[in-house]
Formats: sequence, structure tokens, C-alpha cells
Amino acid sequence: WGASGRNGGQMIPGLRKGAKGLVKLYGPERAKVLFDLAFEARGLVLDIIERHAIDCDLRLTGHLVGAVNGSDLRDLEEEAECLATVMKFPHAEILSAAEARAKVDTSYHGAMYE
Repeated sequence: WGASGRNGGQMIPGLRKGAKGLVKLYGPERAKVLFDLAFEARGLVLDIIERHAIDCDLRLTGHLVGAVNGSDLRDLEEEAECLATVMKFPHAEILSAAEARAKVDTSYHGAMYE
């Protein structure tokens, strides 16, 4: 119980704003520092799990953001480009509708998968 207030079992590095939003608010240099900080926090959690041999059934399987329409898909394409160029994070992949459906059985127009 209380997953959203405790721990939903997810370890998705990121902040409330995406890469594009961070750049818009803070500029590319500061946005990159914030982005890196999120990954540093993730690394700290992974280190704690390993160092203390915590049996938590951790599976790093990725993160999918679905596009419910064509406009969402264009936004995700821009986000993936910003991640690659500004954040130096080349691991965001744009999926077609069929590729997204292979990951989650829903009718997205496409998705971004990290």
C-alpha cells in the first residue's frame, strides 16, 4: 500500500521536467548538470543495493513513454534529440507504433524507449 508516497518500485532517473523543459528553464549547461545529478542519484541507489547485498529483485528493463497522438510523437522525437545532443544521452530510441505495441500492448502512435 502507499506506493506513490513510499516507493512505487521504479528507479527512473529524471526530473519533473524532461530534457527540453530543463534546457528551456535553465539553459543547456545547467540543464546538463541537473540531468547528470539525476543519474548520479540512480548510481548511488545501485551502489547501496550492491554494497549491502539488498535482495530487492531489481530489474533494469528500461523506461517507455507512449505517444497517444502524432503531436506527442513529434514531441518525443524532439526530446530524444535533446537528450542525445545536449545531455549526451544517446540511449533514447523512438519506436514505431508496432514496436511500442511489442513492449506494451496498447495502441500508441509510437513511443520513446530508454
